[in-house]
Amino acid sequence: MAAGASLALCGLILQSWFRNPLAGPSVLGISSGASLGIAVTVIGFGMLPSASAPATEFHPLPGLQAVPHAADLLISFAAPLGAAAVMIPILMISIRHTSQTLLLIFGILISYLTNALSSILIHFGAAEQVKSYLSWTFGSFSQVSLQQLPLFCSVAFLLCGAGFLLTPGLNRLQLGRSYARSMGMNLRRFQLFALTLVSLLTALTTLFCGPVAFIGIAAPHFSRLLLSSSDHRKLYALSLPFGAILALAADSISRLPAHPLPLNALLALVGVPVLLSVLFRKERV
Repeated sequence: MAAGASLALCGLILQSWFRNPLAGPSVLGISSGASLGIAVTVIGFGMLPSASAPATEFHPLPGLQAVPHAADLLISFAAPLGAAAVMIPILMISIRHTSQTLLLIFGILISYLTNALSSILIHFGAAEQVKSYLSWTFGSFSQVSLQQLPLFCSVAFLLCGAGFLLTPGLNRLQLGRSYARSMGMNLRRFQLFALTLVSLLTALTTLFCGPVAFIGIAAPHFSRLLLSSSDHRKLYALSLPFGAILALAADSISRLPAHPLPLNALLALVGVPVLLSVLFRKERV
């Protein structure tokens, strides 16, 4: 639920800032950078999780287990380092430029680049290593242990609480950037704060849960459709719990069969038709 709320907040901020309904947590390339870090470690360096776990299973944070090994520690730091390698250039550009189009294009290009590098590693990787990496890319909430849960939830709740500070600025931006400036809003400072918050939340959820998709795009859309409002205080209040419920429901359904279903595949198969039906029904009304 903490991961779902975090991803929903990322989607709400990015969709409003870029004025793009398809903007989600992956649009800046942060999750792709984290995925590349894992790919380099698991496939490039041949580092698999500790022998205590099956070789076909991948644990995003095995380094925090009771008996860490060198491979576990390296894997644990791979995702945040990969995310930071993408996040730092984006934040540097955001300081110098406030162009939404430039940042969006840069994020998309970074995603293409990191995905291409990951694909090359997959092409030359050993079967066991590739399987471990691909199992991580499916996304999963089950890898967070009870020992790791307090750390994850406390950081996620703190960052989500800070996200409420952005709602007045997002409301002003709905009336245009010129209006926001006339109200005394510092766009560079706002952009830096917003992108830093989104980057940290994306890196956090990717590190613990893998690259979970769809929630960040769907939750803000459902909130807008249900509220018929562009007030970000209301959207914030609904998007976060809706993202939490969506994550909890998807995780529960994925565990029903004898063999668990991939979380990302389930979210897309169930969520996309529902979202399309709601959008078309809203359009007819």
